[in-house]
Amino acid sequence: MYKIILKLHLGYNNMHGKPRLKGLIVLFFGLTAWAVVSIIGGTWCWVQGTFGVPCPGCGSTRAALALLQGNFREALTWHPLIILSLILLPYVAVRSLWIKRKPFTKAEKSVILISTVIFMVVYAVRMILFFPHTYPMDINDMAIFRQSLRLLGVIY
Repeated sequence: MYKIILKLHLGYNNMHGKPRLKGLIVLFFGLTAWAVVSIIGGTWCWVQGTFGVPCPGCGSTRAALALLQGNFREALTWHPLIILSLILLPYVAVRSLWIKRKPFTKAEKSVILISTVIFMVVYAVRMILFFPHTYPMDINDMAIFRQSLRLLGVIY
């Protein structure tokens, strides 16, 4: 267990105990970039903070919080696929992190592919029905890309 914690959280290699500096550097710069986008873009979502448009998972955090409070209807309002997300994402994460040597089966790959297609279809429908006037599927005027265009005089 100790080796797993070191490997996952501290970036140590199981065989020699040497730090994987490259992974730690990528993690550091990734978290730094996310923090900068969050502060400047005004949102925790890096897609909406960078580009100003919602991502396919937009509303998932609020949906999960609503589920924890027992508000099933509200959760589905925030993101209609929250139940699928809460089942599929942990499974794929655990399967990818701890069962690396065994490749995904055809059935698992099919479920992941079908789920991805469902997510994209629901995203398209949400964008058509709710963008840009209904939160969370709205435009983020504080997004870095939009601010850059505004500075260049492309948009106002």
